[in-house]
Amino acid sequence: MKNQSIIAITALILFTSLNLSAQNLLPKLQDLFGVKNVISIDSSAFNQYYKIDILQSVDHNDSTKGTFLNRILLGFNSLSAPIVMESAAYGITKNYQDSTYKAELTELLNTNQLIVEHRYFGTSIPDSTSFKYLTYKQVSDDFHAIRQKLNTLFPNKWIATGWSKGGDAVFAYKFYYPNDVDATVAYGISVTTEKEDKRFEEFMAKKRKTPDGKKLYQDQLYLLKNKHRLLPAFIDYVQDIKKYMKGDFIEYDWETMYDYGVLELQNTFWQRYGDYEKFKKDIQLNYEGLIETGYEPKISKDNNNDKLLYFVDGIYSNKMKAHYFQAFSQGGYYCYDEKPFRKYLKQKDYPLDFFAGEKTVFDGSFRSNEIKFAETEMEKVLFILADTDPWSIICPIPMPSVKDNMKLILKNSNHSVKLQDFDERTRNHTLQKLRIWMEEK
Repeated sequence: MKNQSIIAITALILFTSLNLSAQNLLPKLQDLFGVKNVISIDSSAFNQYYKIDILQSVDHNDSTKGTFLNRILLGFNSLSAPIVMESAAYGITKNYQDSTYKAELTELLNTNQLIVEHRYFGTSIPDSTSFKYLTYKQVSDDFHAIRQKLNTLFPNKWIATGWSKGGDAVFAYKFYYPNDVDATVAYGISVTTEKEDKRFEEFMAKKRKTPDGKKLYQDQLYLLKNKHRLLPAFIDYVQDIKKYMKGDFIEYDWETMYDYGVLELQNTFWQRYGDYEKFKKDIQLNYEGLIETGYEPKISKDNNNDKLLYFVDGIYSNKMKAHYFQAFSQGGYYCYDEKPFRKYLKQKDYPLDFFAGEKTVFDGSFRSNEIKFAETEMEKVLFILADTDPWSIICPIPMPSVKDNMKLILKNSNHSVKLQDFDERTRNHTLQKLRIWMEEK
Protein backbone atom coordinates (compact mmCIF):
# COMPACT_ATOMS: atom_id res chain seq x y z
CA MET A 1 0.00 0.00 0.00
CA LYS A 2 2.85 2.30 0.85
CA ASN A 3 4.52 1.58 -2.51
CA GLN A 4 1.27 2.32 -4.34
CA SER A 5 1.02 5.66 -2.52
CA ILE A 6 4.59 6.54 -3.51
CA ILE A 7 3.84 5.63 -7.16
CA ALA A 8 0.65 7.73 -7.12
CA ILE A 9 2.44 10.73 -5.59
CA THR A 10 5.30 10.41 -8.10
CA ALA A 11 2.85 10.28 -11.01
CA LEU A 12 1.03 13.35 -9.67
CA ILE A 13 4.28 15.28 -9.33
CA LEU A 14 5.29 14.32 -12.87
CA PHE A 15 1.90 15.33 -14.28
CA THR A 16 1.93 18.62 -12.36
CA SER A 17 5.49 19.32 -13.54
CA LEU A 18 4.61 18.71 -17.17
CA ASN A 19 1.43 20.78 -16.89
CA LEU A 20 3.30 23.62 -15.21
CA SER A 21 5.94 23.51 -17.92
CA ALA A 22 3.24 23.70 -20.55
CA GLN A 23 1.64 26.68 -18.83
CA ASN A 24 5.01 28.42 -18.71
CA LEU A 25 5.91 27.80 -22.38
CA LEU A 26 5.08 31.36 -23.47
CA PRO A 27 7.47 33.13 -21.08
CA LYS A 28 10.15 30.56 -21.87
CA LEU A 29 9.77 31.23 -25.58
CA GLN A 30 9.85 34.97 -24.91
CA ASP A 31 13.07 34.53 -22.95
CA LEU A 32 14.59 32.69 -25.93
CA PHE A 33 13.37 34.89 -28.77
CA GLY A 34 12.25 38.21 -27.22
CA VAL A 35 8.81 39.30 -26.02
CA LYS A 36 7.92 41.09 -29.27
CA ASN A 37 8.98 38.11 -31.39
CA VAL A 38 6.56 35.57 -29.90
CA ILE A 39 2.81 35.76 -30.52
CA SER A 40 0.31 33.27 -29.08
CA ILE A 41 -2.39 32.14 -31.53
CA ASP A 42 -5.58 30.17 -30.91
CA SER A 43 -5.57 26.68 -32.38
CA SER A 44 -8.05 23.83 -32.14
CA ALA A 45 -5.38 21.40 -33.36
CA PHE A 46 -2.76 22.03 -30.65
CA ASN A 47 -2.83 22.84 -26.94
CA GLN A 48 -0.73 25.94 -27.65
CA TYR A 49 0.32 27.62 -30.87
CA TYR A 50 2.91 30.34 -31.47
CA LYS A 51 4.16 32.53 -34.28
CA ILE A 52 7.84 33.22 -33.63
CA ASP A 53 10.50 35.34 -35.33
CA ILE A 54 13.99 34.05 -34.60
CA LEU A 55 17.05 36.23 -35.21
CA GLN A 56 19.30 34.52 -37.76
CA SER A 57 22.68 35.49 -39.20
CA VAL A 58 22.54 36.57 -42.83
CA ASP A 59 25.88 34.78 -43.19
CA HIS A 60 26.45 32.10 -40.57
CA ASN A 61 30.17 32.26 -41.37
CA ASP A 62 30.44 35.98 -40.64
CA SER A 63 28.26 37.60 -37.98
CA THR A 64 29.25 41.09 -39.17
CA LYS A 65 27.08 40.66 -42.27
CA GLY A 66 23.98 41.35 -40.18
CA THR A 67 20.84 39.48 -39.17
CA PHE A 68 17.28 38.86 -40.32
CA LEU A 69 14.09 37.54 -38.72
CA ASN A 70 13.25 33.95 -39.65
CA ARG A 71 9.55 33.09 -39.21
CA ILE A 72 8.62 29.81 -37.52
CA LEU A 73 5.29 28.39 -36.31
CA LEU A 74 5.20 26.16 -33.24
CA GLY A 75 2.30 23.83 -32.48
CA PHE A 76 2.69 22.43 -28.96
CA ASN A 77 0.93 19.51 -27.28
CA SER A 78 3.36 17.88 -24.86
CA LEU A 79 6.93 18.28 -23.64
CA SER A 80 7.31 14.51 -23.73
CA ALA A 81 6.28 14.19 -27.40
CA PRO A 82 8.72 14.28 -30.34
CA ILE A 83 8.77 17.31 -32.61
CA VAL A 84 8.29 17.29 -36.39
CA MET A 85 10.18 20.14 -38.08
CA GLU A 86 8.83 20.85 -41.56
CA SER A 87 10.48 23.09 -44.13
CA ALA A 88 8.08 25.67 -45.61
CA ALA A 89 10.25 25.93 -48.68
CA TYR A 90 8.17 28.50 -50.58
CA GLY A 91 7.34 30.53 -47.51
CA ILE A 92 4.59 30.26 -44.94
CA THR A 93 1.82 30.13 -47.52
CA LYS A 94 -1.94 30.01 -46.96
CA ASN A 95 -2.10 26.36 -45.87
CA TYR A 96 0.60 26.87 -43.24
CA GLN A 97 -1.04 30.05 -41.95
CA ASP A 98 -4.02 27.98 -40.83
CA SER A 99 -3.27 27.16 -37.18
CA THR A 100 -5.10 23.83 -37.58
CA TYR A 101 -2.63 22.63 -40.24
CA LYS A 102 -0.79 19.44 -39.35
CA ALA A 103 1.97 17.80 -41.33
CA GLU A 104 1.31 14.19 -42.19
CA LEU A 105 3.88 12.93 -39.70
CA THR A 106 2.51 15.20 -36.97
CA GLU A 107 -0.84 13.45 -37.39
CA LEU A 108 0.51 9.92 -37.72
CA LEU A 109 2.99 10.11 -34.84
CA ASN A 110 1.05 12.49 -32.57
CA THR A 111 3.90 14.99 -32.20
CA ASN A 112 4.57 18.65 -31.63
CA GLN A 113 5.15 20.60 -34.82
CA LEU A 114 7.54 23.29 -36.05
CA ILE A 115 7.07 24.98 -39.43
CA VAL A 116 10.24 26.76 -40.59
CA GLU A 117 10.06 29.36 -43.34
CA HIS A 118 12.87 29.00 -45.90
CA ARG A 119 15.19 32.01 -46.13
CA TYR A 120 14.41 34.42 -48.99
CA PHE A 121 10.72 33.49 -48.92
CA GLY A 122 7.72 35.05 -47.22
CA THR A 123 8.87 37.40 -44.46
CA SER A 124 12.23 35.64 -43.94
CA ILE A 125 14.30 37.71 -46.35
CA PRO A 126 17.91 38.57 -45.42
CA ASP A 127 18.52 40.97 -48.32
CA SER A 128 15.96 41.91 -50.95
CA THR A 129 18.58 43.03 -53.47
CA SER A 130 20.72 39.90 -53.76
CA PHE A 131 20.57 36.13 -53.32
CA LYS A 132 24.25 35.89 -52.39
CA TYR A 133 23.51 34.07 -49.14
CA LEU A 134 20.94 31.69 -50.58
CA THR A 135 22.89 28.42 -50.41
CA TYR A 136 22.08 24.95 -49.13
CA LYS A 137 24.67 25.41 -46.40
CA GLN A 138 23.16 28.69 -45.15
CA VAL A 139 19.65 27.17 -45.15
CA SER A 140 20.96 24.16 -43.21
CA ASP A 141 22.64 26.55 -40.77
CA ASP A 142 19.23 28.18 -40.21
CA PHE A 143 17.72 24.80 -39.31
CA HIS A 144 20.67 24.00 -37.07
CA ALA A 145 20.41 27.32 -35.21
CA ILE A 146 16.70 26.74 -34.58
CA ARG A 147 17.38 23.18 -33.44
CA GLN A 148 20.02 24.36 -30.99
CA LYS A 149 17.88 27.22 -29.70
CA LEU A 150 14.87 25.02 -28.96
CA ASN A 151 16.82 22.10 -27.59
CA THR A 152 16.46 23.43 -24.03
CA LEU A 153 12.66 23.19 -24.35
CA PHE A 154 12.45 20.14 -26.59
CA PRO A 155 15.38 17.82 -25.84
CA ASN A 156 13.45 14.74 -27.04
CA LYS A 157 13.24 13.24 -30.51
CA TRP A 158 13.22 15.37 -33.65
CA ILE A 159 12.14 14.53 -37.21
CA ALA A 160 12.96 16.81 -40.15
CA THR A 161 10.60 16.66 -43.10
CA GLY A 162 9.60 18.51 -46.25
CA TRP A 163 7.94 18.14 -49.62
CA SER A 164 9.53 18.92 -53.00
CA LYS A 165 11.87 21.90 -52.42
CA GLY A 166 11.24 21.43 -48.69
CA GLY A 167 12.36 17.81 -48.94
CA ASP A 168 15.43 18.96 -50.83
CA ALA A 169 16.17 21.40 -48.00
CA VAL A 170 15.92 18.85 -45.18
CA PHE A 171 18.00 16.34 -47.16
CA ALA A 172 20.72 19.00 -47.45
CA TYR A 173 20.33 19.62 -43.71
CA LYS A 174 20.93 15.91 -43.12
CA PHE A 175 24.08 16.13 -45.27
CA TYR A 176 25.53 19.11 -43.37
CA TYR A 177 24.31 18.11 -39.89
CA PRO A 178 23.88 14.31 -39.96
CA ASN A 179 23.34 14.02 -36.18
CA ASP A 180 20.99 16.96 -35.60
CA VAL A 181 17.74 14.99 -35.92
CA ASP A 182 16.72 11.39 -35.29
CA ALA A 183 15.03 10.85 -38.66
CA THR A 184 14.60 12.66 -41.98
CA VAL A 185 11.57 12.19 -44.25
CA ALA A 186 11.74 13.79 -47.72
CA TYR A 187 8.77 13.70 -50.10
CA GLY A 188 8.97 14.04 -53.89
CA ILE A 189 12.62 15.03 -54.29
CA SER A 190 15.49 14.25 -56.62
CA VAL A 191 19.17 14.99 -56.98
CA THR A 192 19.52 16.99 -60.18
CA THR A 193 23.18 17.15 -61.11
CA GLU A 194 23.23 19.77 -63.87
CA LYS A 195 21.97 23.30 -64.34
CA GLU A 196 19.57 21.83 -66.92
CA ASP A 197 19.36 18.12 -66.31
CA LYS A 198 18.91 16.47 -69.72
CA ARG A 199 17.26 13.44 -68.16
CA PHE A 200 14.07 15.46 -68.05
CA GLU A 201 14.12 15.64 -71.85
CA GLU A 202 14.58 11.86 -72.03
CA PHE A 203 11.71 11.35 -69.57
CA MET A 204 9.33 13.60 -71.52
CA ALA A 205 10.29 12.00 -74.84
CA LYS A 206 9.34 8.58 -73.46
CA LYS A 207 6.12 9.91 -71.94
CA ARG A 208 5.05 11.46 -75.26
CA LYS A 209 4.84 7.93 -76.68
CA THR A 210 2.33 6.78 -74.05
CA PRO A 211 -1.45 7.07 -74.72
CA ASP A 212 -1.83 9.94 -72.23
CA GLY A 213 1.38 11.55 -73.43
CA LYS A 214 0.17 11.57 -77.04
CA LYS A 215 -3.05 13.32 -76.02
CA LEU A 216 -1.16 15.94 -74.02
CA TYR A 217 1.21 16.52 -76.95
CA GLN A 218 -1.74 17.18 -79.24
CA ASP A 219 -3.12 19.65 -76.70
CA GLN A 220 0.18 21.54 -76.69
CA LEU A 221 0.26 21.57 -80.49
CA TYR A 222 -3.31 22.86 -80.58
CA LEU A 223 -2.41 25.81 -78.36
CA LEU A 224 0.65 26.64 -80.45
CA LYS A 225 -1.04 26.23 -83.84
CA ASN A 226 -3.85 28.52 -82.70
CA LYS A 227 -1.55 30.93 -80.90
CA HIS A 228 -2.37 34.05 -82.85
CA ARG A 229 -6.10 33.50 -82.36
CA LEU A 230 -5.75 32.66 -78.65
CA LEU A 231 -3.00 35.12 -77.71
CA PRO A 232 -5.35 38.10 -77.21
CA ALA A 233 -7.50 36.01 -74.84
CA PHE A 234 -4.33 34.92 -73.01
CA ILE A 235 -3.16 38.53 -72.63
CA ASP A 236 -6.54 39.59 -71.25
CA TYR A 237 -6.47 36.70 -68.76
CA VAL A 238 -2.94 37.42 -67.52
CA GLN A 239 -3.66 41.15 -67.29
CA ASP A 240 -6.55 40.24 -64.99
CA ILE A 241 -4.23 38.10 -62.84
CA LYS A 242 -1.70 40.92 -62.79
CA LYS A 243 -4.18 43.24 -61.04
CA TYR A 244 -4.08 41.07 -57.94
CA MET A 245 -0.30 40.61 -57.81
CA LYS A 246 0.47 44.09 -56.46
CA GLY A 247 3.59 44.67 -58.53
CA ASP A 248 4.84 41.10 -58.04
CA PHE A 249 4.91 40.40 -61.77
CA ILE A 250 7.75 39.42 -64.11
CA GLU A 251 7.51 41.47 -67.30
CA TYR A 252 8.42 39.89 -70.63
CA ASP A 253 6.82 39.81 -74.05
CA TRP A 254 3.39 38.19 -74.31
CA GLU A 255 4.11 35.64 -77.02
CA THR A 256 7.19 34.31 -75.25
CA MET A 257 5.17 34.12 -72.02
CA TYR A 258 2.53 32.13 -73.88
CA ASP A 259 5.15 29.73 -75.25
CA TYR A 260 6.67 29.18 -71.81
CA GLY A 261 3.23 28.34 -70.46
CA VAL A 262 2.54 25.80 -73.22
CA LEU A 263 5.93 24.12 -72.72
CA GLU A 264 5.36 24.01 -68.96
CA LEU A 265 2.14 22.01 -69.46
CA GLN A 266 4.07 18.75 -69.76
CA ASN A 267 5.68 19.27 -66.35
CA THR A 268 2.35 20.31 -64.85
CA PHE A 269 0.71 17.17 -66.22
CA TRP A 270 3.31 14.60 -65.17
CA GLN A 271 3.93 16.16 -61.75
CA ARG A 272 0.31 16.76 -60.76
CA TYR A 273 -1.66 14.21 -62.74
CA GLY A 274 -0.22 11.40 -64.89
CA ASP A 275 -3.85 10.65 -65.79
CA TYR A 276 -5.37 12.44 -68.79
CA GLU A 277 -9.01 12.08 -67.69
CA LYS A 278 -8.29 13.75 -64.34
CA PHE A 279 -6.39 16.45 -66.20
CA LYS A 280 -9.32 17.23 -68.54
CA LYS A 281 -11.74 17.22 -65.64
CA ASP A 282 -9.65 19.84 -63.82
CA ILE A 283 -9.47 21.98 -66.95
CA GLN A 284 -13.27 22.14 -67.01
CA LEU A 285 -13.49 22.80 -63.26
CA ASN A 286 -10.90 25.55 -63.58
CA TYR A 287 -12.91 27.16 -66.39
CA GLU A 288 -16.12 26.98 -64.37
CA GLY A 289 -14.33 28.51 -61.40
CA LEU A 290 -13.29 31.47 -63.55
CA ILE A 291 -16.89 32.03 -64.58
CA GLU A 292 -18.00 31.95 -60.95
CA THR A 293 -15.54 34.73 -60.05
CA GLY A 294 -17.21 36.99 -62.60
CA TYR A 295 -14.40 36.86 -65.16
CA GLU A 296 -15.53 36.72 -68.78
CA PRO A 297 -13.22 34.46 -70.83
CA LYS A 298 -12.50 35.78 -74.32
CA ILE A 299 -13.11 32.46 -76.04
CA SER A 300 -16.17 30.61 -77.22
CA LYS A 301 -17.70 28.74 -74.27
CA ASP A 302 -18.57 25.91 -76.66
CA ASN A 303 -14.95 25.25 -77.64
CA ASN A 304 -13.62 22.79 -75.04
CA ASN A 305 -10.13 22.77 -76.55
CA ASP A 306 -9.77 26.52 -76.04
CA LYS A 307 -10.51 26.12 -72.32
CA LEU A 308 -7.02 24.65 -71.93
CA LEU A 309 -5.75 28.20 -72.39
CA TYR A 310 -6.84 29.04 -68.83
CA PHE A 311 -4.86 26.12 -67.47
CA VAL A 312 -1.57 27.29 -68.95
CA ASP A 313 0.74 27.70 -65.97
CA GLY A 314 2.67 30.84 -66.83
CA ILE A 315 5.59 31.92 -64.67
CA TYR A 316 4.50 35.34 -63.49
CA SER A 317 5.63 35.83 -59.89
CA ASN A 318 8.77 37.64 -58.71
CA LYS A 319 8.43 35.68 -55.47
CA MET A 320 9.81 32.62 -57.27
CA LYS A 321 13.08 34.29 -58.22
CA ALA A 322 14.80 32.89 -55.14
CA HIS A 323 13.65 29.38 -56.08
CA TYR A 324 15.13 29.65 -59.57
CA PHE A 325 18.32 31.27 -58.34
CA GLN A 326 19.05 28.42 -55.94
CA ALA A 327 18.18 25.82 -58.57
CA PHE A 328 20.44 27.27 -61.24
CA SER A 329 23.34 28.11 -58.95
CA GLN A 330 23.51 24.88 -56.90
CA GLY A 331 20.50 22.59 -57.03
CA GLY A 332 20.05 21.85 -60.72
CA TYR A 333 16.70 21.84 -62.50
CA TYR A 334 14.67 20.56 -65.39
CA CYS A 335 14.65 21.91 -68.91
CA TYR A 336 12.26 21.98 -71.85
CA ASP A 337 12.59 19.91 -75.01
CA GLU A 338 11.68 22.49 -77.61
CA LYS A 339 12.43 20.30 -80.65
CA PRO A 340 8.92 18.79 -81.13
CA PHE A 341 7.42 22.32 -81.06
CA ARG A 342 10.19 24.30 -82.77
CA LYS A 343 8.26 25.56 -85.81
CA TYR A 344 5.58 27.16 -83.62
CA LEU A 345 7.81 28.88 -81.04
CA LYS A 346 8.97 32.49 -81.15
CA GLN A 347 12.33 31.87 -79.46
CA LYS A 348 14.95 29.24 -80.25
CA ASP A 349 15.50 28.40 -76.60
CA TYR A 350 13.40 28.77 -73.43
CA PRO A 351 15.80 28.60 -70.48
CA LEU A 352 14.23 28.70 -67.03
CA ASP A 353 17.18 30.49 -65.42
CA PHE A 354 15.71 33.65 -66.99
CA PHE A 355 13.30 33.71 -64.06
CA ALA A 356 16.07 33.95 -61.46
CA GLY A 357 16.23 37.67 -62.20
CA GLU A 358 20.03 37.76 -62.09
CA LYS A 359 22.93 35.91 -63.66
CA THR A 360 23.56 32.46 -62.22
CA VAL A 361 26.70 30.33 -62.39
CA PHE A 362 26.12 26.67 -61.62
CA ASP A 363 28.41 24.98 -59.10
CA GLY A 364 27.89 21.21 -59.07
CA SER A 365 30.15 20.48 -56.09
CA PHE A 366 27.31 20.49 -53.55
CA ARG A 367 25.34 17.86 -55.45
CA SER A 368 28.44 15.72 -56.02
CA ASN A 369 29.25 15.72 -52.31
CA GLU A 370 25.62 15.11 -51.37
CA ILE A 371 25.43 12.07 -53.67
CA LYS A 372 28.66 10.68 -52.23
CA PHE A 373 27.21 11.13 -48.74
CA ALA A 374 24.00 9.36 -49.78
CA GLU A 375 25.94 6.44 -51.24
CA THR A 376 28.19 5.88 -48.24
CA GLU A 377 27.18 7.57 -44.96
CA MET A 378 23.50 8.48 -45.02
CA GLU A 379 21.28 6.74 -42.48
CA LYS A 380 17.78 7.07 -40.99
CA VAL A 381 16.42 8.79 -44.09
CA LEU A 382 13.06 7.95 -45.67
CA PHE A 383 12.26 9.00 -49.25
CA ILE A 384 8.61 8.95 -50.36
CA LEU A 385 8.34 9.11 -54.15
CA ALA A 386 5.88 8.53 -57.03
CA ASP A 387 6.37 6.64 -60.26
CA THR A 388 4.83 9.23 -62.64
CA ASP A 389 6.58 12.19 -61.05
CA PRO A 390 9.63 13.26 -63.12
CA TRP A 391 11.40 14.47 -59.96
CA SER A 392 11.12 11.03 -58.36
CA ILE A 393 11.98 8.84 -61.31
CA ILE A 394 14.54 10.77 -63.35
CA CYS A 395 16.96 11.22 -60.50
CA PRO A 396 16.62 8.32 -58.03
CA ILE A 397 18.46 8.81 -54.75
CA PRO A 398 21.31 6.32 -54.25
CA MET A 399 21.00 4.23 -51.10
CA PRO A 400 23.97 2.83 -49.13
CA SER A 401 23.64 -0.92 -48.72
CA VAL A 402 25.08 -1.05 -45.20
CA LYS A 403 23.04 1.76 -43.63
CA ASP A 404 19.46 1.89 -42.38
CA ASN A 405 17.33 3.93 -44.83
CA MET A 406 14.06 3.49 -46.70
CA LYS A 407 12.74 4.44 -50.13
CA LEU A 408 9.05 4.10 -51.01
CA ILE A 409 7.80 4.55 -54.60
CA LEU A 410 4.04 4.57 -55.15
CA LYS A 411 2.67 3.36 -58.48
CA ASN A 412 0.23 5.50 -60.45
CA SER A 413 0.88 8.51 -58.24
CA ASN A 414 2.26 12.02 -58.65
CA HIS A 415 4.35 14.73 -57.01
CA SER A 416 1.90 15.16 -54.11
CA VAL A 417 2.41 11.57 -52.89
CA LYS A 418 2.04 10.94 -49.15
CA LEU A 419 2.66 8.02 -46.84
CA GLN A 420 -1.08 7.67 -46.29
CA ASP A 421 -1.49 6.87 -50.01
CA PHE A 422 0.31 3.55 -49.55
CA ASP A 423 -1.37 0.33 -48.42
CA GLU A 424 -1.93 -0.25 -44.71
CA ARG A 425 0.85 -2.80 -44.36
CA THR A 426 3.43 -0.43 -45.89
CA ARG A 427 2.23 2.48 -43.74
CA ASN A 428 2.42 0.49 -40.53
CA HIS A 429 5.85 -0.93 -41.35
CA THR A 430 7.17 2.54 -42.19
CA LEU A 431 5.80 4.15 -39.04
CA GLN A 432 7.30 1.35 -36.97
CA LYS A 433 10.67 1.98 -38.66
CA LEU A 434 10.43 5.70 -37.81
CA ARG A 435 9.67 4.88 -34.19
CA ILE A 436 12.69 2.56 -34.05
CA TRP A 437 14.92 5.28 -35.49
CA MET A 438 13.72 7.73 -32.85
CA GLU A 439 14.38 5.27 -30.04
CA GLU A 440 17.91 4.39 -31.11
CA LYS A 441 20.75 6.27 -29.49
